[in-house]
Amino acid sequence: MKKRVTSILTASILIIALTACSKVTIEIGNSDPTPTPEGPSTEIVTETPPVESVPAQVTDTPAQPTTTPTPTAANTATPTPEPEISARPAHPLTESQLTPQVKATLEKVQTDYHKVYWRTEYSLPFPDLEGIVVSVSPCRRDSKQIIVGLTNLYDKDVTLSADGYAMDALENDIGSFHIFEEAIRSGQTVIHTIYCSKGTPNGSIHWNTAKLMDTDKSSVYWEGDWQISIDNTIHYQIASEDPMKLGYVWMLILDWEGYVVDYYYDYNPDDISTNISGSVNTYKEALGAADIALFANPLSAY
Repeated sequence: MKKRVTSILTASILIIALTACSKVTIEIGNSDPTPTPEGPSTEIVTETPPVESVPAQVTDTPAQPTTTPTPTAANTATPTPEPEISARPAHPLTESQLTPQVKATLEKVQTDYHKVYWRTEYSLPFPDLEGIVVSVSPCRRDSKQIIVGLTNLYDKDVTLSADGYAMDALENDIGSFHIFEEAIRSGQTVIHTIYCSKGTPNGSIHWNTAKLMDTDKSSVYWEGDWQISIDNTIHYQIASEDPMKLGYVWMLILDWEGYVVDYYYDYNPDDISTNISGSVNTYKEALGAADIALFANPLSAY
C-alpha cells in the first residue's frame, strides 16, 4: 500500500462492550505509570502482517463479540509521502499509558497516524477495550479545540459508541461529546474534535460510557492521495477496489515536528464509487505546513 503525495509547493505538506463510568485524567507533560486495564487474557499480535494481507472484517451481520478480538496491526492506506517523513517512530515526547504489547502493535500501524505528534496515548478505560487506543492532540490555530484519534487495533471491524467530556486543569466539564463510528477498520484511525466552550482544555477526557455495537456495515481497504495548490485548496482522492461510501475525510495540517497546526474535513455520504475525490479550501496556515495526515474510514457500499 502506498500513498503518493504530490505538492505544488517546494516543501511537502504533509475516536468500546460494557458501559461504565470511568475517568482518565492525562495532563500533558506528567509522567503517571502505565495503567493496566482489565480485560480478558487475549494475546496481542505484534508481528507485522504481510503487505498484501487484508485484515478480517465483518461482511454480513456481525454479532456482539463474546470475547475481545485480537489486536493486530493491519495494512490500511499506507502513506508514502515525498519527502519521506511519515516513517518516523512515535514522538519521543508523547506521554504513552499503553501496555508494552499494545504500544508495540500501535507502532506497526501503517497509516498516517505516526505523522502526528500526539501528546497522549492510552487505551479506552473499560474492560475488554484495550485494543481501542485514544490519542489526543491540541490544535495550534484554535486552543479551544482538541483533536481525538481512535485507533482500532483489533483484527476485525468494530463499531464504537462512546460519550464523555473534555476537562480543564481543575477537572471541570468544559465540552461534552458523543461518538458513534461504524465498522472502524482494523489498523485504522478515526478522528473527532471536541470544542471546549467553557474553558481551556489540558488534554484530559472523562469517558462516561464506551461500548462495542452490532452493525451490518463493513469497511473497505483504501489508498489516498492529496495535493495542495497555491490557492490554499487541498485536493484529495480516495481509491478502493470495492465500491464504497466515503463519509468523512479528515486532513490534519502538520508542521515539521508533527504538531497539528490546523485541521479540515470533508463529508461525502452519498457517492458510491471505487474512486472518490474532493477539495477543501483552507486558511493560509496550510501553505506553511510541512505535511498533511489524511484519515478516512470508507464503508462498503453493498
